[in-house]
Amino acid sequence: LSLGQPRNACLPPTERDRGKPSSRPRRSHREAAALGCTPSQRKTIHSAGGRREAMEAAAKAAAAAADTPRTNQTRCAIATTSCAAPGVDVLCWWATYHIKLGVDTIYLYVHDASVVEPKKKAQGVAAPSPLLLKVQERLKSLNLERQVLALPALSHQKGAGTVDVVAMQERDVHDAIRRARASGFDWLFHVDDDELLHLTSGKFGKGELAKVVEKARDSTFNLRLDNLEVRRTFPEIKEPYNFFEEETHFKLRVALHADGSSVKKHHDARFYIHGGNPASGADNTTAPFLSYWNGKSGGRLSEPGLKPCGVHFFGSARGDAARNGAQDAADGLVLLHYPFCHFATWRHKFNVLDATQRSDWGHYRAARLKIVEAMAPGGGGEKAIEEFYREAVMLKGAPTSDVEHVAVNLPASARPQQWRTGVYKRIDDGEGRCYARCEKADKDGPKSYLWNIPSKKMWLVGSTPGATTGAAVAYDEAEDPSKIGAPWCVYDGSAWVKAAGAAVGAINVDGEGRRYAVVDAKRIFGDAPLPTGGEEEVKRRSQPDHARLAAIVLAALTHEPYAAVFWRACEKAAKREPPGAERKPEACKRA
Repeated sequence: LSLGQPRNACLPPTERDRGKPSSRPRRSHREAAALGCTPSQRKTIHSAGGRREAMEAAAKAAAAAADTPRTNQTRCAIATTSCAAPGVDVLCWWATYHIKLGVDTIYLYVHDASVVEPKKKAQGVAAPSPLLLKVQERLKSLNLERQVLALPALSHQKGAGTVDVVAMQERDVHDAIRRARASGFDWLFHVDDDELLHLTSGKFGKGELAKVVEKARDSTFNLRLDNLEVRRTFPEIKEPYNFFEEETHFKLRVALHADGSSVKKHHDARFYIHGGNPASGADNTTAPFLSYWNGKSGGRLSEPGLKPCGVHFFGSARGDAARNGAQDAADGLVLLHYPFCHFATWRHKFNVLDATQRSDWGHYRAARLKIVEAMAPGGGGEKAIEEFYREAVMLKGAPTSDVEHVAVNLPASARPQQWRTGVYKRIDDGEGRCYARCEKADKDGPKSYLWNIPSKKMWLVGSTPGATTGAAVAYDEAEDPSKIGAPWCVYDGSAWVKAAGAAVGAINVDGEGRRYAVVDAKRIFGDAPLPTGGEEEVKRRSQPDHARLAAIVLAALTHEPYAAVFWRACEKAAKREPPGAERKPEACKRA
């Protein structure tokens, strides 16, 4: 309580503060209460023998009245630099998604590309850019201004009108590390405004995100996230749209995780392919990535000397994370990447790139050279550029395949049935749906099936389709297996046990036989659309806890020293002129 609290007087420390060394010698409650009082009040305090016990009781009552006590749960923050290229509304959708997912705070650094030399309001104080003010106003209307801190980007000019984007992002992350440490956060993720964190379990909330992050070893300070790249399906090439809501098809990761380790044979078939060449999409099993494939990272804030190393990694005083065994691949958390979804943004990006840029490879080089070729005399102009964009970025044909596919994921907890993991193709309607596995191991015929028995409201995985027993079972009345919400149980040879992490996900196969994971990010908000004023739970969490504040104030006011200082502060504040007094003196005087 900052208003009316004697200097150095405090309530009992939270769980997070306990055990930390203090820079000052601890004072008793009686001594703390005496500070800031008149001599007569101080004498009264020391003469009252029961004052200390009364103050301790009041402090306990205030703590008990708080309905949102702090816990030791891992807390995560995000740092990002954005120029709001897809639009302010899309950027605020991105922020709302991550708050809903379980992120505590987002440090949003806004770079206004239209402002090269910001005007100064005073010596050393830059005027906020129009874009920053617009973002702040929109966040305030969504009641997100307390959880999403919109700040000016710390841009670094390379030359006239040219900004070093990597250097700017590194400066922003340095600033975010400082802020996040001061707020007591545990991890900071550095992601872009066209990327979404995604829990593969399909769940969300601070507790779910904390469970995944807490799997990292104590010696790890760089947590690597595997990225999945979207394949655009929205047909109108020049129309701006919210790609987070519309796009659902993601290329699978082939052979390697973001940290360079190999994908295991029976790893999650919804998002990974074991073996093959990532550059060719495992021989066209999936489409190859056009942008980066080495993922992004989260940094542990307790690590001494934590710093960004480019945009993909964190370093520390120990040096490189990989060389020091301080790097882990996140299990259960991936990054959904939506690059090149807006044609205008893609066109501008590769129009300004040149051979001096660090990213002069693959699609980056091909797109840059294609634009140069098309704009030359006889090169085809804008029509040729649009055709190249359709062929390279957009999915050919219908966004869904004629034959339904699903990916069955049976993790290590499902042994000895883990070998049944893989992609299954629908083969028969019958009484219920039936799918047969279509992996390379099934070239001589399917060896595993997924089927539904509607009369018993159950889904089974096994070797005898249509039977009421199998190797794995989930009791759920869903008609679509990718929407099964009930837990899966597997038969381990002697008993039925719950298989943590077992799931079925949708897979799309295009006309050329390439697989895509189907992930609908907007499902995090439920079936109802996001309200105009912001999601209700986000609203509730972003507002002050008035009940807790009132309980603390009332508990403090029961004691004379606190009450005296509090009312003196109130009297002093009441004598001040309120804001706007010079414009409306009479109205302010009445107020």
